Amino acid sequence: MQQLATDAAANAYDYVLHVGDFAYDMEEQGSSVGNQFQQLASTSYAAIKPVAPVPGNHEACGGCAAIPNDPTSRGNFSQYRARFYSVQLGAGVTSGSSSNIFYSFNLGLTHFLGFSAESYAYRSGAELLANQLAFMKTDLAAVDREVTPWVVALVHKDWNMEAEAYAAFYPVLDAGNVDVLFCGHIHYYNRNVPYDAVSKEMDQTCVSGPQHDQTYTNPKYMTNIVTGASGDKEGETPCVVNILLPSVTCTADFGYGIWEALNSTHAHWRFASVKPDYIGPANYTDSLMIVQTGRGHVGL
Repeated sequence: MQQLATDAAANAYDYVLHVGDFAYDMEEQGSSVGNQFQQLASTSYAAIKPVAPVPGNHEACGGCAAIPNDPTSRGNFSQYRARFYSVQLGAGVTSGSSSNIFYSFNLGLTHFLGFSAESYAYRSGAELLANQLAFMKTDLAAVDREVTPWVVALVHKDWNMEAEAYAAFYPVLDAGNVDVLFCGHIHYYNRNVPYDAVSKEMDQTCVSGPQHDQTYTNPKYMTNIVTGASGDKEGETPCVVNILLPSVTCTADFGYGIWEALNSTHAHWRFASVKPDYIGPANYTDSLMIVQTGRGHVGL
């Protein structure tokens, strides 16, 4: 949080994107944990830059009331809904979702779509599931690639973490030519080779350059990046090689990344490793340039 505040003051980024599990857990200790987090954020980076969140499993509010008449409900996300009500009134209303669970917005050359895989895992109600999926389809179909050539999805879990949700989500994201999916949940940073979540086919041919400074040129599939190493109460998760996960680079170092859409065909992602109590220039330990002239991209 200190490093985010330092970079915000230096105008190193325009927006903060939270992909869930950012307070651990808001309802704990009579909501004092959520209060402390919100106060710290609002007096540091959030005092300078707008924040766009999506809920994670730690925002489910498991100790709160379940959804009425739904025996499978495991939380109603009430703390998240209330604390980020301004997102519902802003991006939620503007994008047509009227929600802070799923919504979209444009920033520069990027269209951002935030949604919730937790809606399946924590049973947020059949109506929310149907409304979210319908919104995603309509939203992606309406993207004007001449205005926002890049489409980035924000969610807490990907298809390797919440398979049930992505049986519905992945075809929609793929058909919408989403370029990058950012998620969290696992407590490390992990960048994957673009691959098809259904067939498991990897696009190795698009990859060039050294491991920590690569270029993906016209990847056939969206790029999946797990950026869940921002700190937590459960400890770091070691990076384990898994042949089912086409990992390029992985680290359990705390940190966060910077996404920058340079033009209609080039976008740059950098991950900054932040050691505990470190304050100073960002130490970027991974860099990715995506060059895309297909998958919906048009020249500007």
